[in-house]
Amino acid sequence: MTRKTKGIIVLSLICAAVVAITVSVVLIVINANANPFEGTWISADKRGSYTFFEDGSMKTFIPGDKLPVIETPYNGSLDGTYAYDKSENEISITLSVYSKEITSRYTYEIEDNTLTLTNTENKETEKYNLIVAQD
Repeated sequence: MTRKTKGIIVLSLICAAVVAITVSVVLIVINANANPFEGTWISADKRGSYTFFEDGSMKTFIPGDKLPVIETPYNGSLDGTYAYDKSENEISITLSVYSKEITSRYTYEIEDNTLTLTNTENKETEKYNLIVAQD
């Protein structure tokens, strides 16, 4: 092998390493900024669900449970919005029902495909499983 060939091989290896490192850094940055909630989550008891969208809007299905504030049973889907704070592991969910807005605040933990929400007011905990991730 000539000296020139060895130089080209070394240069090629260095370029490949730089590309691999750059791609790794980009993927880390993308994942760090990714919205962990995007997708459809179904409750562990399979009765209710949340679908979170990238733009901060959401839909939820409520299976005949009493809604907070209005204390009326509701069976169906509701539109809402959400906002989260990764540094505090908190999410607020605002639902619109019967021309009222109901906001609930939770601490959250996401491990694998399981979302655990703990209501900051009454400390009740609910678990949800990710069934459809948003693209």
